Amino acid sequence: MLTKQELNDKLVSELKDMAEGIGVKNAKKFSKEELIYKILDQQAVKGETPPPPAEPQPERRRRRENVTHAAPVVAPTV
Repeated sequence: MLTKQELNDKLVSELKDMAEGIGVKNAKKFSKEELIYKILDQQAVKGETPPPPAEPQPERRRRRENVTHAAPVVAPTV
């Protein structure tokens, strides 16, 4: 179970994800302090620790395509 201090050290977005994960309804509308108390209440009722929020995977960059195999451009002669 997480303590009040551990929850207080987390970001609001992390708290919202945790609260939704353990079944707190309308978690997005609560302030940080309210979320902390809601999470603590749910932990006391269920007796479990909320799952850690999933970390977003970094976006992969697209590989740059080589254009060396393209036909050369010939300038018109006047």
